[in-house]
Amino acid sequence: MANCYIFGFGGSGARVIESFVFLLGSASATRNPDYAFLAGYTFVPILVDLDQTNGNKTKTTDLLRLYQKIGWKGADGKGNFFGLPIKSINEVCSLSGPLDNFDLGIRMDNQGSLAEVIDYENSDVDDRALSDLLFKTNRSKEKDLLNMSLSKGFKGGPHVGSVVMSKLSDEESVRNFCNKLNADDRIVLIASAFGGTGAAGAPLFARMLRDAPESVLPKQNVRKNVQISLVSVLPYFSLTDDKEGMVKPNSFMIKTKAALTFYTNHKDFSHIYYVGTKGLTTQYPYSEGGSTQENQSHLVELIGAMSIFEFLKITKDNATWDGRLQGWDYGLNQDLSTVFNLPSLDPATSGLFLDNWIAFHFAGKYCKANLPKGFSSQNGFVDGLKLGNFGVSAFFISYNDFWTRYFVWLDELSNKGQDPSFVPFSMNAVKGKDIYEGINGFNSFKLGFFDADNLFGIIETSLNEQAKNISKAMTNEQLFLQFMTLATKKALKKYENKYPLKVLLD
Repeated sequence: MANCYIFGFGGSGARVIESFVFLLGSASATRNPDYAFLAGYTFVPILVDLDQTNGNKTKTTDLLRLYQKIGWKGADGKGNFFGLPIKSINEVCSLSGPLDNFDLGIRMDNQGSLAEVIDYENSDVDDRALSDLLFKTNRSKEKDLLNMSLSKGFKGGPHVGSVVMSKLSDEESVRNFCNKLNADDRIVLIASAFGGTGAAGAPLFARMLRDAPESVLPKQNVRKNVQISLVSVLPYFSLTDDKEGMVKPNSFMIKTKAALTFYTNHKDFSHIYYVGTKGLTTQYPYSEGGSTQENQSHLVELIGAMSIFEFLKITKDNATWDGRLQGWDYGLNQDLSTVFNLPSLDPATSGLFLDNWIAFHFAGKYCKANLPKGFSSQNGFVDGLKLGNFGVSAFFISYNDFWTRYFVWLDELSNKGQDPSFVPFSMNAVKGKDIYEGINGFNSFKLGFFDADNLFGIIETSLNEQAKNISKAMTNEQLFLQFMTLATKKALKKYENKYPLKVLLD
């Protein structure tokens, strides 16, 4: 099985990976033959950030660990929710440390400032003068780029990050990653074009992979030819004003123009996906890193996550890069608006996500309505899977926690403060009829009086039917995910002509 390595640089990279995890959970259930190739990949998300306490990074790490606890283990789970595997870099590359560590492992503990990284004090006069010109300011030592601590990242300074990121080849985790890399693997780098960590790290990392000699990093021939995609996140938010702060929102566009000019002549990416918005009306609280940097989820990050699947699709028959760069941007299926929904998605993308995501959403609604009861009702489904005890197991605690985070993610995407906002579902729908009708964008769909089936009743009927034929080759967890996938898809297929959708069950 090939690996798809997804490097998320900085806060924006972490948030795109967050959206990717939710999409992967639903896309795992696809029966669309055009996406059968997804079953050939293990997904390896890797967070690249010096800021170890970054709120976005912590949030995404917790989500990745939840997916691992729920996801299919030891069996072929394709065609079922959570069926496509996520593994950590530690697990795939046999690194020391916990198997649920998704961090690349860059540390600045022994070199706390840029001055220490470049050995400023021992540099000759000319080098020190150049460093002063590039990095020194008239600010206090704490605000000076040359002497500031790097433990919270690069404060939006790609010129600072480029110096530090140029040393990535010294990291054991990077060498082990290159040693594990195979020709049929894929690499995705996700980075903002207007920050510090991503703007500096992604192009340098790609250049290092392509050009580093065998004496520095192993498998040079593989590195030269492997398909590498960049998801370039363009400015899509601003920050509240902080006159004393080091991150300046008014510099976002300047930095982005410089980055785009550089990418035009960059020969190390096989594909670049540009995602962003035209305006910067979404505003987040000012933060220079740490636990306070936890921005809400945004449609731009969701589209960035979708581009990963598109990259895998268009390269599925071309393992080797032909040396040409292909650039892409995302086209929505409607005119510019401040609010988007599921039919807004490009038809090429919706073929994977539309029916699977709606069924996935049904599963989440069923979970939040029924798990608190502990599956106390005695019927075939509960009895067959022994849910009396299983329903309060560690698996179900993680499963329930995942859905809690999913609905928070949806709520953030649909927040009116986001521009544009993405509102695929009615967030207040609780009853089955309301959930059916609460799939936004299908304005003509209303259930009649005699069609007003209870969504949960349809799901539970299917679950009970499936429980009559329990396979002893699967664990209860695997059976539960398989049963829930088919039950929610059947519930959606009952009214597929109303939306309209094409729901594939086989």
